[in-house]
Amino acid sequence: MHNSRLQTHTLKLGYQQTTICQDISLSIPDKKVTVIIGPNGCGKSTLLRSLCCLLKPLSGHVSLDGQLLTALPPKKLARQIALLPQTMQAPSGITVANLVARGRFPHQSFMHQWSREDKLAVETAMKETGIVEFADKTVDSLSGGQR
Repeated sequence: MHNSRLQTHTLKLGYQQTTICQDISLSIPDKKVTVIIGPNGCGKSTLLRSLCCLLKPLSGHVSLDGQLLTALPPKKLARQIALLPQTMQAPSGITVANLVARGRFPHQSFMHQWSREDKLAVETAMKETGIVEFADKTVDSLSGGQR
């Protein structure tokens, strides 16, 4: 069985005074596909935003490898967790390969720019997700399902 690296404990999520979901405690297994299902408006996207530290919980917490997400430096967190939203705003004309390559930004520094390791990571990610055939297509030319 795989370990759970990402966990929540009694999360209460919402916006201003409106609670969207509450009392969510979960462990997401490492190296497994996890699916979150539910009716429209039940809080799936809200939960995903909190799992990436894009939404601060009203109460409870999210941890990665036993550390609170809020305690991790943003670049370190970005090396571990990313979210590609349902309705993304990709720059006009950007290719799929270029968009995937932007996921390597947290792994670079001023002194260490694009490397062979970055190229390999992008190629591997595209192969594993079955999108190699879209590499040279622009994101805005893809259908909703392809995106």
